[in-house]
Amino acid sequence: MQEDDNDTPVAAVFLQMDANTPLDANKFTLFLDGIEVCTMADFHTALACYVASFYVFHLQYPTGISKTLEFYHALMGITDNCKVDKGVLQLLARLNKANRATKTKEP
Repeated sequence: MQEDDNDTPVAAVFLQMDANTPLDANKFTLFLDGIEVCTMADFHTALACYVASFYVFHLQYPTGISKTLEFYHALMGITDNCKVDKGVLQLLARLNKANRATKTKEP
């Protein structure tokens, strides 16, 4: 495992699935630096494990998808002292507001 300029570990985290698309897959395997960490049977659990692995192992998010992972991190309710992008927080606030409005309209 390498470290960046801020002493944050940088590792290769990836999911492998047994099908061409997540909807068709029955097995997801999470790897960290080429080592199998865990296996899941559904996409939602696999995505949660993928996002959580960055938090649990204190890893830096990959540059190209960092805001997406910050969004999932916040959506999962993981709270810590890490600064979350303002746009991510605004999106979550709008989604929560829309969700509350939908619930009040239901009979």
